[in-house]
Amino acid sequence: MDNRILNLILDKLENIEKEQQEIRNELGELRSDQQLIKSELSELRSDQQSIKSELSELRSDQQLIKSELSELRSDQQSIRNELGEMKKEICHRLDRLEQGQEAIKEFMFNAEKAFQRCEKDHKFIENLKKAIGE
Repeated sequence: MDNRILNLILDKLENIEKEQQEIRNELGELRSDQQLIKSELSELRSDQQSIKSELSELRSDQQLIKSELSELRSDQQSIRNELGEMKKEICHRLDRLEQGQEAIKEFMFNAEKAFQRCEKDHKFIENLKKAIGE
């Protein structure tokens, strides 16, 4: 019976040693998994930092684009104002040109009338000379 108890105790110790070895193996795997998780976490943090940096650059670019867009709108408004002023100036000049054309047309019409009167007067004087000369 002592032998049997001793065998039972030895079997039990052997089982305990096997369980301890299994636990050590599992613990090694857990440590390996933990290292892997730490490595992945480090990569994720690095990726997060990279994303934050890119996001910051995008925000900066967005501000730059907004600023340039604002400048373009301002330039566009200035161009519209200049075009409005040019249109007014052109309309004013066209009105003056039209008035000048009307004055030239009136001058030509009056010159034609004056020329016709001169011709009539010339004929009258010629006729008068002939009448006096006869």
